[in-house]
Amino acid sequence: VAEPRQAWRMLLAHLAHAITTPKVEPLEEGGVIALVGPAGMGKTTTLAKLAARYVLKYGAQQVALVSMDSFRIGAQEQLKTLGRILGVSVTQIDPGQSLLQALATLAKKRVVLVDTAGLQGNDPALRLQLESLASARIKAKNYLVMAATSQSQVLKAAYHSYK
Repeated sequence: VAEPRQAWRMLLAHLAHAITTPKVEPLEEGGVIALVGPAGMGKTTTLAKLAARYVLKYGAQQVALVSMDSFRIGAQEQLKTLGRILGVSVTQIDPGQSLLQALATLAKKRVVLVDTAGLQGNDPALRLQLESLASARIKAKNYLVMAATSQSQVLKAAYHSYK
């Protein structure tokens, strides 16, 4: 292709077709939505954006936030602040506390957004966190959050750790 603009448009079109997206927006589907992934990839920021979008569209009554991150300094306080700003309830789950029990109190909420701890692939706490989210009784939809600017090896390692 001789024209750079046309080559760029062709590349963008190829990328748009190569990247799959859900047919139904996760917030529209409702339920328990958990954001998982390594530290620093944007889980909490993504959760904040999703929560704000939901509140703007439907109001604060039918959404709740849950923090499973007791590892990062200030993580739970950050979510509490977000909850206060948006007017939504925030539940904090400490290690050893039952996720199922915590979610039972939020059963009437249409959407529950779960912020998880960013753990390394070899951390035993990661397995426990993923197993609790995989419980058939919870029916969480897990979304792996990764920064697009990460090196390919980092992305591949994260994918294999969290699948």
